[in-house]
Amino acid sequence: MAVLRAEGRLLPALLLLTAAVLFGLAAAVNPDRLNPDAIGYLMIARHWRSGAWDLALSGYWGPLLPWLVAALEPLTGDALRAARLAMAGSALLFLGGAMAFLRAAGVPSAARAVGGLCLLAFALAWSVRIITPDLLVSGLLLGGLAAALQPGWVMRFRQQALVGLLFGLAYYAKAVALPLGLGLVALCGLWHAAAGGAGWRAAGPTLRSAVVLLLVAAPWIGALSAQYGKPSFGTSGAVNLALVGPSYVAAAGGRFDPPHPAFTTFHAPREGRVTAWEEATEMPYAAWSPWADAASLRHLGRVMRNNLERSLVTLRGFDAIGLGLVALLLAPLAVVGGAHAWRFALLPAAMLTAIYLPVLSNGEARYLMLAYPLMLAAAGGMAFALAGEGRWRDLRRALAALLLLLAFLLPLRHDIAVAVLGRPNPAVLAARQVAHAIGAQDVPGGIASVGELGFAAIFAAYFAGRPFLGTEDALPEDDRLRRLQPGVVLVAPGSAADRALETEPGARRLLPSGTTVAAWRLR
Repeated sequence: MAVLRAEGRLLPALLLLTAAVLFGLAAAVNPDRLNPDAIGYLMIARHWRSGAWDLALSGYWGPLLPWLVAALEPLTGDALRAARLAMAGSALLFLGGAMAFLRAAGVPSAARAVGGLCLLAFALAWSVRIITPDLLVSGLLLGGLAAALQPGWVMRFRQQALVGLLFGLAYYAKAVALPLGLGLVALCGLWHAAAGGAGWRAAGPTLRSAVVLLLVAAPWIGALSAQYGKPSFGTSGAVNLALVGPSYVAAAGGRFDPPHPAFTTFHAPREGRVTAWEEATEMPYAAWSPWADAASLRHLGRVMRNNLERSLVTLRGFDAIGLGLVALLLAPLAVVGGAHAWRFALLPAAMLTAIYLPVLSNGEARYLMLAYPLMLAAAGGMAFALAGEGRWRDLRRALAALLLLLAFLLPLRHDIAVAVLGRPNPAVLAARQVAHAIGAQDVPGGIASVGELGFAAIFAAYFAGRPFLGTEDALPEDDRLRRLQPGVVLVAPGSAADRALETEPGARRLLPSGTTVAAWRLR
């Protein structure tokens, strides 16, 4: 038994050590993987480091990732490299939290070993895909779930406080973790009351964990409420609700994924900011209320149905054959599995999905990544429970393990290759060229673009330290762009805008022809 316990501790430790090396290597070979959200977090990290508190306080972006970037920047000498390191750490936290959850949920050890390999691949892929706090918040929530599902949670205040602390820290990563964390605490209390036999004794631990969560979250809630002059725990929900309003959906041709105004209109950021994207609430929105009239309520229903359909597609795609989604739905019926928490992984997965239904989410995988280990737990627990005992048990379990491994790894094969081998981002490479030319030629003014161009304009603005003035589909016929006095406009080579700027008085190319982005100097 002592040998088995030692192996039970050694294998997860080896997995985490291997993961740390792989995550570090992936960060090193993917220096140019950048996304628009990353610019918001990088700029807020810069504001925290410089002490610009009024610019750093944002209800749209959680502060935890910017704090990590700001703390790591002195070690790396560059904010983007610090962000890559923070993402590697977030992936490691996600893996550790997910493994702890699989154990606490009662998943058999062999299934946990297979699940660990799948989770390693999943975290590796997402550690370089984008720079967002989704791995970070999911890792903290999984750690809290693991602590709350253990039998000692009912009896020990230290463990109840740990649950509240982890869920409270998750709120600092993303505001959605506040209601989600409170909901997960309640679910864990119900689990102990029903399956764990705690009955009404589970009410006290549930309340204490919730109180600790709220105490941890209180300082940031207070700071945001003071910032906005009204009670607030975050603004991302209100913004993303506005963006699925009837006017935006109509303008997007009926689609429920209209782009944000920061990337569809020319505009000037606030003084001291490089982009208005750093505090998205400063952009003008067409507000709407789902409760205003019957038409608005019907529109909300369409939004939620669209998000639910896309979320189910995303969950179905987390493995090659839809095994995880089927397991979530059927696990509560698997009485052969015993009283283990993996049988009820459907409840937190449903709560996670539901909380994103009324807003602009479209079932994005990063919003639902917390469901990945929940699906693994349900699939692993049910597959090994159905393998049963008796003759050929080991063969049946080996086949179940192989099925799990192939099903959950196959969808990640391309992302794993990118993470290990690296892949340059053409928009980032072009942005670096533009920023270098702006510095070399001392071009004044901000940067705008016509056409999305892979977000090269906002990346160039970040690298050059110049204002990002937005983007539109075509050069305006009026003087809206001229009033912003841009120094550089990026357009697609050979496009109508490129040809129009050839005849623009005073306009000249900033970069030689043949580059992936045509950059025109206007000042």
